[in-house]
Amino acid sequence: MRLAFELHRSSFGELLKEFREYENLSIEDVASKLQVSRGYYRKVENGSAPPFSFNRKERYIALASILKLDLYLLMDRAFEEMTSMRLDLSILSERSKQEILRHYVRQP
Repeated sequence: MRLAFELHRSSFGELLKEFREYENLSIEDVASKLQVSRGYYRKVENGSAPPFSFNRKERYIALASILKLDLYLLMDRAFEEMTSMRLDLSILSERSKQEILRHYVRQP
């Protein structure tokens, strides 16, 4: 297991892989528990597919539980990944945009 400061620099997919391997789980195990295809989860882990949509918060909650990860660390890393991929935020639903704002924008 890498040290905390090293994990801070990990991508979303690297973080998933690191903790999946630490928990001695296969890609199939995690994909099955999340109810996604093995191929899709593999793409998320290797960075060729974007992180899960924020309007699927239950997926993040399940993933945090499966991998014994802090939910906010997981969502933060996903948000960083999505913004670094320069995704067109106009494709997100209004509900997803509100979720992002609620979690990542500090209200005065």
